[in-house]
Amino acid sequence: MTKADLWKEVETVLGERGYTLKEQLSKGNSESHAQVWRADYKDGETITERALKISSILTMQGTSANDPLKLDELTAREVEINKKLNHPSIPKFLDFQTFRVGDFVDINVLATEYIHAQNLQTVIDQGKKVTDEKFTKKILEDVLSALHHVHSELDQQVLHRDIKPSNILSTVDKAYLFDFNFSQIGQKTVAFTVINNYGYYPADAYSGRQIASQDLCAFGNVVLALSEGKDISEIRTQQGKAGLDAVDVNLLFLSPKLKRFLKKLTTSNPALRYQTAEQALEDLKNLESLTEEVLEQKLTTLVRGKGITKLLEKLAKEDPLFDYNLLANIKSTYDDESLLEHLRRTYDREEFIIEDPRYVTNYVSLGDTVLKKGTYAGDKIELKKGQTGKIIKLKGEKAEVKFEKVIFDVDLFDLTAVAELGFFGRTPLAATKASDMGSYFTKKHIVRYDGENKIEYRGDYIVPDGTKGLVFYKSSDNYLYIIWENRPGVKQQIKEYSQDYYVQPAITFASGSIKLVKKNYIDFEKLYPACFTEEKK
Repeated sequence: MTKADLWKEVETVLGERGYTLKEQLSKGNSESHAQVWRADYKDGETITERALKISSILTMQGTSANDPLKLDELTAREVEINKKLNHPSIPKFLDFQTFRVGDFVDINVLATEYIHAQNLQTVIDQGKKVTDEKFTKKILEDVLSALHHVHSELDQQVLHRDIKPSNILSTVDKAYLFDFNFSQIGQKTVAFTVINNYGYYPADAYSGRQIASQDLCAFGNVVLALSEGKDISEIRTQQGKAGLDAVDVNLLFLSPKLKRFLKKLTTSNPALRYQTAEQALEDLKNLESLTEEVLEQKLTTLVRGKGITKLLEKLAKEDPLFDYNLLANIKSTYDDESLLEHLRRTYDREEFIIEDPRYVTNYVSLGDTVLKKGTYAGDKIELKKGQTGKIIKLKGEKAEVKFEKVIFDVDLFDLTAVAELGFFGRTPLAATKASDMGSYFTKKHIVRYDGENKIEYRGDYIVPDGTKGLVFYKSSDNYLYIIWENRPGVKQQIKEYSQDYYVQPAITFASGSIKLVKKNYIDFEKLYPACFTEEKK
């Protein structure tokens, strides 16, 4: 059976179900995998017009082995989305049918309201600049309202991801957004579907992170293209712009206020774009009353959506580590979606691990759990050549010598007697090597160390890297006393001496030598939807 025969069977089955194909509006290609037709639908004696989107391997071009599976996935998602939509600037969902022809080819048919209007690509292809700003603002208002609906008013956010002139219809007084073939449902990070949207989306749309402001930017670029009667890529070329850089709206023939509005809508910096369609609609509504100075200021001001503003307020109250978990540079530079992603990752943890000494000092409290950062090898003691000390004990060819408060075992050959302790104090001696004094050498002698410098670590106090501990005392100069797990030699205690208290052994740890562990008590998955549900009310 040929492809033509299969198509005749498609028309026959559609006819049996009340449809008569009248005019092909778009052809299937490697991007859409579908054909769109204007069709008459007969219900009893009533005939109405409908738009039919027919997707099948019959309508695919440049197919691969995986395309049929991808086609089913795209169709199922588009039908799911269309059933949810209910907005005057989005064609109404009417019906979905699936059937098989030739015993092996599946046919999917999505029926929506037919709009008697031309798409904006047709207008741009005429090459005439649209200078009627009343008409332009009406398109902005209708499509932004539709985007607000899909982004914020459904049970799950829908991102269109394929906004371009050919997917927007316009009459004299009404604009419509359609074609949700490549849309995304819900919050997730996915690779941007490789489709030819002619440069209307910004560069960050291809980073793997899909956010609402990318749809807004693409729509803003559609309006810019309409105002010039040229595709956005052609405008970029004329302006010498590289890649997907934002168009310089100052070079276009638009009113100053509309220029500033569209500049914020299409800026390359996602943090400075309108974060929601609702924000853009609010400014569009008040465009005439806003001064140019206020609009100019908005270009460099990040304005949060209502939901995330509410979320930040609640987190600031409930999270004692809020300033650490949301550093100032993140708060001031991340767009809403990036910030939500950061917060979701942060509060998904069971505990927070703080390493920066500044924040450890600020947040550490008695009873906190800590982890040793790097191995603590006990007291580091050093004996330098030329130091003097007192003989404590003789050990054959060695001696225990107390140098200041530290006792070292040293070879007699490295010692020189310089004084002798007597009833009247210390008596200087002619410098004599201790090894030459033989049996005359006693514990009364003061000696000088003449050997090589030596460093020792007192091993009783070794704390390996990563050892868990508990903070039980914090000194006035922010040094910490810590009881270390399974390290009995370093288990400290506070002792009372007269009216004062002191810690034994007196080993302290600086903030830079530990990681602070704080339990996460924030239920983000409960807090987040509560804030954004309030936003929809």
